[in-house]
Amino acid sequence: MARGQEKSNIFLLSASLVFITFLVFLSAINHPFVHDDVVFIVQNPHIAHLDQWFNIFTHASLAGGGGSNAYYRPVLEIVYRLEYALFGFHAAGFHAVNLLIHVINGLLIFTLLRRFHFAQWTAYAVSLIFLIHPVQTEAVACVAGISNELCALFMILTLRCYVQAPSIWVIIFFIIAFLTKEQAVVLPLLLILTDIYLKRIKMYQWWLLFGLMTIALLWLRTHLTGAHIVQDIMQSPGELRLRLLAIPRTLLMYLRLLVWPTHLHYYRNTDILASNGLGFALLAGLAAFGGWMVTQYQINRRVILFGLAWFLICLMPVLNIVPLVNEYSYIMSAEHFLYLPMIGILIVAAVGVERFLTKRYQVIALVVCTLVFGWISVQQNRYWSSEVALFERMSQYEPNFGRGQLLLARAYDNAGQSILAQKHYQRALDIMKAYRAKSVNANATRFYDGFIKDIYFYQAQSFKAQGRFNEAINAYQASLALDARSVIALEGLALSYLSLQQYEEAITTFNQALVIDPQNASLLNNLAIVYLKQGDNNQAEQFFKMALGVDPVYMPARRSLDEMMKVNNLR
Repeated sequence: MARGQEKSNIFLLSASLVFITFLVFLSAINHPFVHDDVVFIVQNPHIAHLDQWFNIFTHASLAGGGGSNAYYRPVLEIVYRLEYALFGFHAAGFHAVNLLIHVINGLLIFTLLRRFHFAQWTAYAVSLIFLIHPVQTEAVACVAGISNELCALFMILTLRCYVQAPSIWVIIFFIIAFLTKEQAVVLPLLLILTDIYLKRIKMYQWWLLFGLMTIALLWLRTHLTGAHIVQDIMQSPGELRLRLLAIPRTLLMYLRLLVWPTHLHYYRNTDILASNGLGFALLAGLAAFGGWMVTQYQINRRVILFGLAWFLICLMPVLNIVPLVNEYSYIMSAEHFLYLPMIGILIVAAVGVERFLTKRYQVIALVVCTLVFGWISVQQNRYWSSEVALFERMSQYEPNFGRGQLLLARAYDNAGQSILAQKHYQRALDIMKAYRAKSVNANATRFYDGFIKDIYFYQAQSFKAQGRFNEAINAYQASLALDARSVIALEGLALSYLSLQQYEEAITTFNQALVIDPQNASLLNNLAIVYLKQGDNNQAEQFFKMALGVDPVYMPARRSLDEMMKVNNLR
């Protein structure tokens, strides 16, 4: 009877976890693709290919950055392609999958903590807050956040199988986790932590196996992406020192977000040039106070240490050691980095609540936290409903972040708010030019030149769309001064000349672009239009045919050529 009652309780608790989580995050299903979703899904040239499995595992992901930010995530790429096969470009299906995986993770954490011998109520409380905590919005409401959820899913499955009885499934889930996202590199440390906490001995062969597997997988990633993590970390010892010194301040920021989740926003950064003295003092004071509380009130030290170790181990790959540089002195400190690490802090909090509150007040505390955190999460979801809302929120808290200003400008442009867009393009230019002036090496200078070139290009595109062609020409020329071989900028410049009926300048510019990319059907078609505007039908016909020779189904050239032939026949 007791066993049956326990199963009934577990079912009811699990059902409530599912219901509350869907209640909090259900509105996110109606959101469109935003920012990274567009890059990884909408603009993914291979999203519809389900027949190229081998290439997925033998090449770096196209959407990744360079250096330590290079991506090798074949499992994630497979999931995106399967989702596309099911939903096409309907964002609701992708969001629904995100929410489903998040719920599954919460249920798995509940069962995992039970296997760690936590009380049923403690496991439930930790799982519930994990599921609805506002910082999880970045991973749940953004389609691209599935990388955090999937990686966590397979990491939890690895630990669950390892605790139950180490088998081949532990190895399989570990490999899948690593091939989903690089943060799984900490799994061997979590397995060691698990054995220490459960007081299991003679597991050294598993530790060795997973250590060797990690080295092999890191080598594979390096070989396929060209990303040398150790080399990237040590590339600038002075910058590494600044990143390490900023760790206490970063930890305090993360802890504050977990306890008091306000001012949440996308593209959160840590400025490694800011003062760290107060951060060191506060973190030391917090550690001393925590140690005193544990000793004074005889709180379960073993569980506290387990929770803190979990938090630090899971954060290690993104704790400023690897250079996740956004720009200049800004290091990425994203809220989605807390997706799995937060479990450790929630365990510590649960132990404290159990020690100081009676059962009745524990229930009241959980209800209050659920209501407050759930409401904040519902409100936070709204910022993912459009890129304008998302980047306006970010700009509010990161006003000196150049990339952010560019993203906000483009969001305004796409929403038809061109005046606001130009304001933020100029703000982005001012920030990036100031950073470039402070650059101390050639790599940094090239980095900011690339950004400045892109800002000028997007600014020019915005001017052109508004019919402000002279301003567009100036901006295109500024972009081309930094990259004279940019075909897309040359085409935009030529089209601006065409709109001003400056035909000779347009022809010269189109020809410059064709020297770089002679098989570009769009360039050939647009050059034909210039000749047509000049009344040179022979040249126009020649270039329309050249465009169709490059791309026989290029419809703009086909329609123009057919129209020309119809007019000629009438004559």
